[in-house]
Amino acid sequence: MLEKSLEADTALSNPCFSVTAKAVISPDLCCFHFFDKRIPKANIVSIVKTHSQCSTPAFV
Repeated sequence: MLEKSLEADTALSNPCFSVTAKAVISPDLCCFHFFDKRIPKANIVSIVKTHSQCSTPAFV
């Protein structure tokens, strides 16, 4: 089962789409698509680094 959500890539101040997968050997949260729009600091609630096995390192 995959759950799509819109997360914030705060390292680049861009939102990214992330996919949460329920699998044994895959990371829980990876970013695959990024947007070139800034996120106001007031809208950022928390920052989490993506798993080291994700293809593109990011902060969401």
